[in-house]
Amino acid sequence: MKRIIQKLEQKLGIPGLVDRIAMNLSGSELNTFLLYLFSKRTKQITPPVLLQQYRQNRFSVPASIDPIRYKEDEIFWLKSANYKGFKPVVLSPLIPLGSSSVVGYVDQNNVISALRGSEVVSDATNALALKVASEISKEKKVAVKRYCGTHRHVRGQNYNNPAFSAHFGAFCLVSGGIARSNHSFEVELAKTHISFYLDMLLSLFAKENLSMEVYLADNSSTISRQIEEAIRLICQSSEVDFKVQELTNKYYQILQFKIFFSYKNGQIDLADGGFVDWTQKMLANNKQRLFISGVGLEIIHKIRQEML
Repeated sequence: MKRIIQKLEQKLGIPGLVDRIAMNLSGSELNTFLLYLFSKRTKQITPPVLLQQYRQNRFSVPASIDPIRYKEDEIFWLKSANYKGFKPVVLSPLIPLGSSSVVGYVDQNNVISALRGSEVVSDATNALALKVASEISKEKKVAVKRYCGTHRHVRGQNYNNPAFSAHFGAFCLVSGGIARSNHSFEVELAKTHISFYLDMLLSLFAKENLSMEVYLADNSSTISRQIEEAIRLICQSSEVDFKVQELTNKYYQILQFKIFFSYKNGQIDLADGGFVDWTQKMLANNKQRLFISGVGLEIIHKIRQEML
């Protein structure tokens, strides 16, 4: 990326142009500049060129699924989560610029940045986390916030697998609130999310085809032992295979879980989640806890419709 920018600046004969624009213009000034720039560019586009761009732009291709059946799947998941205490939310297609990279460990180049200080939603949990943090900051007595939503995620990565597209449907849960001294809150959040996904997936697939892995930041700590014990009981009752490993990535804190589906001599990662420190950073309060999770709703739909 840096080399490409340097070549562009050399072509224009203005070294350091991008840094000067990024550092010296205010947000409103940058928006005005970009809006004018794109307005000038679109005046060069003719209708035939527009059609050609539609055919070539991987972000524009419609999804290859039955919209009615898929909407029925969305309603099934939303109703089930609502019954468990997660309030459904219809999210905007856009969130503030930096929502994925400022508090998390996501490269902004993998996000579709937009105008007016925004970006296209690449992960609905980021948007739901902002809602949780905003509500907690306004309330004197903070209750546990639980939200769910379905969304079409748009991501900048170019996937080689034909089963994956630039935009795809997902279902997400987010829970947040203040930690307690005995770690019961963390255990409660982990149990609620994991048991929900196991219940839902077991209603759709045979238990022999499902397995779960849990990654712990420190499996010798009190909180890790408590969470591991609680999850083992859930897996034993559901008869789903369970494995504990060490958490090595920086995206999650304390715990991460993954639920896999055995399919055609391979494994598909269906569900993923864990603790993140986003609300701690946004609210400058280390007592905040946030558990996020999501499932590939479109992948599940394609598996059940034998489209993969």
